[in-house]
Amino acid sequence: DIIGVSLEGLSNITRSMSSEIVHANGLIGALEHEINMLNRAGAIKAGLEVSGQTLFLATSKELLIFRVIQEAITNILKHAQASVVNISMHYGAGGMLDIVVADDGKGFSIAGNQRAGIGLHNMEKRCRMLNGSFNCISEPGLGTKIILKIPTEEHDTKL
Repeated sequence: DIIGVSLEGLSNITRSMSSEIVHANGLIGALEHEINMLNRAGAIKAGLEVSGQTLFLATSKELLIFRVIQEAITNILKHAQASVVNISMHYGAGGMLDIVVADDGKGFSIAGNQRAGIGLHNMEKRCRMLNGSFNCISEPGLGTKIILKIPTEEHDTKL
């Protein structure tokens, strides 16, 4: 219970600071910061892998993506009973940013989850705002994967 309360407090603090962190450090820097905070808290092992030709996206776009990933992490901390979470991001040559947030937690039955929680609903809504797609894959005992496909635009800048 104490760890849960601590993690929720940590999540609330990072959520309130997220726009400043994304603005100052970009999406990847903000995610690295989030991963470091999770690993320092010690309740879960977190990793980040970035591949492809990284881009600077519009700050508003990066903030929406960050908030989707942050919501996924919050759901993992609250519900998954996971020991590991990994985030992978691939900037594809075809103008698509593919993001996977995967955990080794208890998972859940998608078919039996007729009423998606507010967290899943918010993630999907934010993806639609980015003209992207959202998919949640989960099975009891096999963890959960959140898959985002976000189009990048010609005016996004290569790093």
